[in-house]
Amino acid sequence: MKSHGSSADTIAQHLELIASYPSRMRLMFGHTTYFVNDNMWTFVYDDGFVFRLPPDDVSRHLETLESTTRFSPNGRPMKEYLVIMDPLACDPAILKEIATRSHTYTQALPPKPKKQRKESMS
Repeated sequence: MKSHGSSADTIAQHLELIASYPSRMRLMFGHTTYFVNDNMWTFVYDDGFVFRLPPDDVSRHLETLESTTRFSPNGRPMKEYLVIMDPLACDPAILKEIATRSHTYTQALPPKPKKQRKESMS
């Protein structure tokens, strides 16, 4: 699953959708990615929105929503990540519901522990 970049419209819609949710932005693999408690929450990949959700929610949305898939970088499916491949055509109420559920789920996860930095040998 190689990224081909995201359109300005898709990035703007994603930012508008998530603006009211507290999160921290970081660049990750060239993509603007949003984190809650240092856990990855959402990002734009190509022209799709990717949200972290409980695996059962991902499975349900895959069955009931058109233009969705599981996020699978390099062919490795990530069970908690749903891709909405055409968010500009998706019902805004559904997008808001998914964003809210995703943020609530990610916020409830334990904070990711900080990695210990190796001391330099100078």
